[in-house]
Amino acid sequence: TSLPTSLPIPGINARRVTLHVAHSWGGGLESWVRGMAAADTQHHHLLLTSHGQPGCYGLRIRLEDLKSGTTLQEWDLSLPIATTALRHLEYQQLLEDVIASHNVSQILVSSLIGHSLDALRSARPTAVVCHDFYPLCPAINATFAGSCAHCAEDRMNACLQTNPHHRFFPESETSQWMRLREAYVETLQALDIPLIAPTPSFFGHAKALAPELGEQQQFVIAHGDGYEDSQDCPLQAVTPSEDVRLQVVVLGSLAPHKGLHLLEEALSDLAPLVDVHLLG
Repeated sequence: TSLPTSLPIPGINARRVTLHVAHSWGGGLESWVRGMAAADTQHHHLLLTSHGQPGCYGLRIRLEDLKSGTTLQEWDLSLPIATTALRHLEYQQLLEDVIASHNVSQILVSSLIGHSLDALRSARPTAVVCHDFYPLCPAINATFAGSCAHCAEDRMNACLQTNPHHRFFPESETSQWMRLREAYVETLQALDIPLIAPTPSFFGHAKALAPELGEQQQFVIAHGDGYEDSQDCPLQAVTPSEDVRLQVVVLGSLAPHKGLHLLEEALSDLAPLVDVHLLG
């Protein structure tokens, strides 16, 4: 595929290139990556995503130019990555090729699902954007009969066997996840890679899973709303009426890991007051 004309030309176009590393599941993570790329006029943004299927999420790696939406290159891995590889020579080489051929100046890792920890080990400045608790937590949301205050090997083993939130990696083993967590934390510490999250609470939960992260660089950057001009999102006052019930729409996935139980607990109190519509 020929390169889109929007790509910067080293020595002519001075914009630096940011490479995002993410999964291809869509959702809020993809929306954030694309929103940042659209809002940042100082950098050109590329996206490196993993593609696969349940049980093996790194069959193919794809590079996309976020400005034009053009797929620049794809690689079918000869050694697929089921979850996250500790090291992967083929992945390391393709990452080095991307960095060199596109003059990448910095890397933002939003997900390591289907990738290798080598994504953290390049010579370019790197930061991790924390959309969830993976790979510290194979259930992703650090919830097992409540918020997880610790995660030793015995609790991890029970989680993999009985936690309904553990649904994306059914064939994995406790020893595998303990090794991955240890290697992930060691890599973050050895390279002094900063962690970025939208709220301070993330770091408290992450430290409960991996106490060593208490000393890691931490930055809180709140999410933007995407509406700089209020005219783009006009608000109209609603006058309450006794004969008209309030209508509430619940958008998105109604899965356990998205807080289904919270809606179930609230419905009995909401039902006498409002009509609830589920869309998703």
